[in-house]
Amino acid sequence: MWCAGSRIEKTVRVGSQLSIPCELGSPGGSLRWLQNGRPVVLDARASTRRHWNVSREGVAALTIGHVTRADEGVWECQEIRPDGSVRKVAEVLQLSVAMPPEDPYLEVEGRRLVHQATLTVTEHQPISVRCIVRGAVPPARAVGWALGSANLTARAELFVEVDPSDDTFTTRSVLVLNVSREEHRRELICRVSHVTWLSSSAVSASVNVLYVPSFSITREPGFGHPVLEGAPLVLRCEVDSNPPSPPRWVRQEAPALPEASPGVLNFTAVRREHAGWYRCATDHTFGHFTSYAYFLNVRCMSPL
Repeated sequence: MWCAGSRIEKTVRVGSQLSIPCELGSPGGSLRWLQNGRPVVLDARASTRRHWNVSREGVAALTIGHVTRADEGVWECQEIRPDGSVRKVAEVLQLSVAMPPEDPYLEVEGRRLVHQATLTVTEHQPISVRCIVRGAVPPARAVGWALGSANLTARAELFVEVDPSDDTFTTRSVLVLNVSREEHRRELICRVSHVTWLSSSAVSASVNVLYVPSFSITREPGFGHPVLEGAPLVLRCEVDSNPPSPPRWVRQEAPALPEASPGVLNFTAVRREHAGWYRCATDHTFGHFTSYAYFLNVRCMSPL
């Protein structure tokens, strides 16, 4: 018995059509096809899912009209002598059948997110985000993560499991997200590639970062310049927080201060009794917060 040719490895999608040629053939001989070492009964009728045909060039081929997972394996053809013995064998094809997966989706705490959802997280509190791909053959193993322009793929763990009901694979890429306020409103993207897709598929969410207030205090005239009695003075306080919260000024051991607008103290003519310790405060979802104390020192006008 003589063996011919080298085996080709090929991956095709479920449902596609496939032609497997066999170059063997000599006068007085016939061909037989085997899948994983077992003879396959074929028909010359094109209406059957598996049938054989001969091209104009005289090359015999096995045609599979609708490829299924049952067609996977090693395909070979044999040339049979009239006495039934095998004259030649050719291992033609190592066939793998691929199934395109469902579109990926994100999951947080068991809750599936819609594409381009808003993902609300608290600053510096880790949260696990899963990117899930179901129904793939072979399993999807190329899963990437990005937050804005930052590549987070190396931080994720990849898990693959098989569904025994249909022998397909589910891939879960788990990313532990620990963000700061600088990442607020950035886009979290999971991008998946698969052998059956011409291009990768992505799913995303906008990250809404909740964070405690921070204070920014400014003064007119600016800090470093003396505040003289009778001169105009403006103190401003801005609060950066999510969710937003309005600022207000408080003075140590003094009643509430009248503000021109939230966070703005406007003294048209500052007086000595305005001197003292001031703080900016706000009531936020996460509690009551105050800034560092600022001491307003009002100097007497110099006599002429």
